[in-house]
Amino acid sequence: MRCVNRDCRNQISARKNTFFSYTDVLGRPNCKLDISTIFEMIWLWCQEIPASRIAALVQVSQPTVVDWLNFLREVCQEAFNDATQMGGVGKIVQIDESLFRGKRKYNRGRLLLGNLNNNNNNNFNVNVQNSSSSSDRPWVFGIAEPTEEGHEVRFFHVARRDAATLIPIIWKHVYPGTTIWSDQWKAYSRLQTGYGYDHETVNHSQNFIDPRTGCHTQLIECLWSHVKTKILRAMRGTPLLNSHLTEYWYRTTHKNMFPSILDDIKRYRMK
Repeated sequence: MRCVNRDCRNQISARKNTFFSYTDVLGRPNCKLDISTIFEMIWLWCQEIPASRIAALVQVSQPTVVDWLNFLREVCQEAFNDATQMGGVGKIVQIDESLFRGKRKYNRGRLLLGNLNNNNNNNFNVNVQNSSSSSDRPWVFGIAEPTEEGHEVRFFHVARRDAATLIPIIWKHVYPGTTIWSDQWKAYSRLQTGYGYDHETVNHSQNFIDPRTGCHTQLIECLWSHVKTKILRAMRGTPLLNSHLTEYWYRTTHKNMFPSILDDIKRYRMK
């Protein structure tokens, strides 16, 4: 931008103090990309176009595209951190846990172990080269709530499925007094007596829907299928599981993705 006053002629870049001057985690500047290319990448990401295809469409390198998509997921994470609790008195949420089990042909391909600790990466690479046991697959805990627009769902990569792990997550993300529907997993047994939730269960060995209370977990069960298809099949796995689970939450709560992500970039990265 340039001042039109002949005696002034001062100019300032439209990129200054904006996310257009974004640098990646290694400190490499991405500001050489023109602004229209950046907007095009963001729009294609909103349409769930994979990074390799975005790179071909906008004619930039795939590592550059991956850097920008990771930046967008960081913004999703900041929005997630500010999200209000789910449910409320008179509202229902469903909870469940699932093993992200994927087959690796000839023991090749990316494992799903969440965001790996960099200090342990070398040991990890050595230990799992030839491993295919279920311990190599992460457990994910999910909370789903029907909404007027469809549903909201939050997923969490967890090390264990015990009460000490799952109940603090529920307490942080679900309003006390909410009706919680789940299966009869023992980790949930104290939700009503110890934490003030209206907890109802369904015995899946007998019914999909409890004939007396109507309790079921069909929404969260359906969402497991969808998110596993996206991460296990379409993406062929990812070592950054948490960030992709957060992106999935963002997409369930923002139906008009392009203006929403631009607003959140402005909110969190242009302060």
